Amino acid sequence: FAQRVENDILDVKDVVEKGEFSPRRFLSTNFQDVEVGAVKAMEDDFQLYLAGQLAVVGRKQYSVFREPQGADDARRDISVAAAAHGWKVTLELKVTGGGWSVEEYRDSLRNQLVGLYMRERNTTVGFFVILKQSSSKGGSLDFDRLLEVLRSDALQLQAERPELRLRVIGIDATEPVKVDGTTVRTKAAPKAVKDARKAARMAKGVLHPTALPLGGTAGSPWVGRRP
Repeated sequence: FAQRVENDILDVKDVVEKGEFSPRRFLSTNFQDVEVGAVKAMEDDFQLYLAGQLAVVGRKQYSVFREPQGADDARRDISVAAAAHGWKVTLELKVTGGGWSVEEYRDSLRNQLVGLYMRERNTTVGFFVILKQSSSKGGSLDFDRLLEVLRSDALQLQAERPELRLRVIGIDATEPVKVDGTTVRTKAAPKAVKDARKAARMAKGVLHPTALPLGGTAGSPWVGRRP
């Protein structure tokens, strides 16, 4: 069961990192919270995305849900369960856009995932999944080094408690970089460039502002439609 869940998470990882229809641009985004004057990482959106993907691919094998907030203010990000067998897997999800230090990630692995979320019986399998986002704070976290440290910590925790099965998985949602240092997906052209291109097309007769293609009158909802 645990291996099936791990394989499904790795399939989602492949879609994000290599898929033709990858949502990496959305998942890698940070947004400005005007009320508190801070940049917030889209951690909740990542949770919902991953939960939705697992719910689709695993619907005949397991159920996916988010635990309600408890009295101790602790809530699992995602739980995966096979009720017929009494199996449960816990996922703790983090993103790099929140400005966390390596020590804070390490503390979350040990004290949040293992210390809180995996306390109950039959919850001995845990996944710590980290999404690498584009940096918005002028610095960058060594993602590979972070994963190396966390995997070492996971092995130590398993040595301390042999019944545990822990996996640390990193998903890179940043834009792929070409050999020349540019990203695979180029940014949209500035407005001035778009306006210049439009003017050039109009000059060549490709686009005319007063043209009524395929019949119709100006202002008609049927302009451009065939009868």
